[in-house]
Amino acid sequence: MDGHVTSWYHNLLTNSIHNLGAFKCMFLETLVDEKTPTMLLKELGSLKIEGKEKVKDFNYRFLCILNKFAVEMKPRDSIIIDYYTSTLPTYIA
Repeated sequence: MDGHVTSWYHNLLTNSIHNLGAFKCMFLETLVDEKTPTMLLKELGSLKIEGKEKVKDFNYRFLCILNKFAVEMKPRDSIIIDYYTSTLPTYIA
């Protein structure tokens, strides 16, 4: 990692990253250009809980994407619920 990325990484608080999903989310929030609402909806639609991932970790990843929407572009609650419930495995839903 070079430049801005190195600086960002070294300024993280100790133990602030609990898993790879959280790291990815923090990294993208900090360093990647903003996505369009359409791109974010596609990302929500393709999001799935991974193997033995804890629901709280998945929720964090889901909320990271959801929080990238500008307030005026955020989907309605009913749509968010549809996206969320469609991502869960059948044994949870």
